[in-house]
Amino acid sequence: MRTARQFAKLTANVIEKENCTFAGMYGPSLLVFSDDEVKCSSFPLKCVTTAGFPLSKTYANVVGKVARRFINVYGTTELGSICYKEIERPEDFEDYSVGFPVRGIEITVIDQDGKLCQRNVIGEINVRSSVRFLGYVTSDGQVVVSGRLSDVIIIGGKKMSPVHLANVLSAHPDILDVEGIAIEDKVMFQEACVCLIKKPAGSTVTWDDLEAFTVDKSIAKKESILFRLFVPKYHVFMDSFPRTMSGKVEKKQLTRTF
Repeated sequence: MRTARQFAKLTANVIEKENCTFAGMYGPSLLVFSDDEVKCSSFPLKCVTTAGFPLSKTYANVVGKVARRFINVYGTTELGSICYKEIERPEDFEDYSVGFPVRGIEITVIDQDGKLCQRNVIGEINVRSSVRFLGYVTSDGQVVVSGRLSDVIIIGGKKMSPVHLANVLSAHPDILDVEGIAIEDKVMFQEACVCLIKKPAGSTVTWDDLEAFTVDKSIAKKESILFRLFVPKYHVFMDSFPRTMSGKVEKKQLTRTF
C-alpha cells in the first residue's frame, strides 16, 4: 500500500506530465503536497479544489506552491454544492471556512431545540435548495435507525457509523461489549477507535485476533482508502464503560478518557 507521500509524488508526476491546469484532490493529500519532499515547483495548475473534509488553515499553503487558486467546497450527495471558499492568498483562509452559499441555497443554523442560533454560535446546519434529492423512501415506509448523527466518524472526508464496527466485533465469541468512538487526527480529521470488553472466564483474545476477524468481515481491501472505514486504527481493552443513570454508555465521557 502506498503511503500518502508516495501517492503525492505519483500525482505530482502525472500532473506535470499531462500538463493539467485543474485538479480535484483528496483533503489529506493536500497537506502532503506542502511537504518539501514533493517537488511541484513547475506545476501548471491554475486551480486546485477539494471537498468533503473539514480543513484547517494549514491546507491553504498549497496556494503558490501547487496552484494559483484554492477552492474548498462544502456539499452533500443529496444537494450537491452548498458553499464554497475561493482564495488566492493563504492568509485569506480561516480554519474550517467554506465561504458563502451558492446561488439557489438557503441556510439556517439551529440549536438542539430547533431555534435559530445567533452569529458565531455553533449549531446544526439546515439547508433549503431549489435543486435537491427527493429523499430515501423504503418500499413499505419503515424507519431504520442506524445510529446517532453526532456519533458519525469522519475519516478523511468519508463518513462511517461506529455501529457497524460494534456489530462486527460484537459477533466475536470472546467479546462481551463494544463501543466505537472518534479520535482526533491531524491528517485524517478523525480516526475510529474501538473500546472493547472481553467476556469473563479468562479470555486470551488479542487485538491481532480481532483485527483478523474484522478484516475477514470487511468488504474493503487493505490497499483501499475505504479500509479504515471497516477496520479501526485504534483500540483499547477496558473492564467497563462509563454509563448514565439509565444504563446507556456515556460516549462523551468515554471519549474524554483519551
